[in-house]
Amino acid sequence: MSARQAAARLPREMRTRSHPAGLSGVTAHDLRATHASWVADSHGVLVAARRLGHANASVTTRHYARPIDKRDAGVAEHLNRQQAREEPSGTEQARDVENDAQ
Repeated sequence: MSARQAAARLPREMRTRSHPAGLSGVTAHDLRATHASWVADSHGVLVAARRLGHANASVTTRHYARPIDKRDAGVAEHLNRQQAREEPSGTEQARDVENDAQ
């Protein structure tokens, strides 16, 4: 079977295989977008771009990477914990080193 024939069969195969799992209406593009979002969230957009074959990560963020529910709340909690610590942030430490050198 040629690549063209396989690509032509893909929509039918997706319908046939996804329906028993209760996933009617799922397309190959949906799976690609989900994969891109998961990889971008767990390993970064650059890794997702490479896995998808994109030369530029902006293509990945524009077309595939999706926000993950509750992720922003987790980031905010992390930043609040960091702010509550008594030790200075990495940026503040770098500024202190720079000021000491002057």
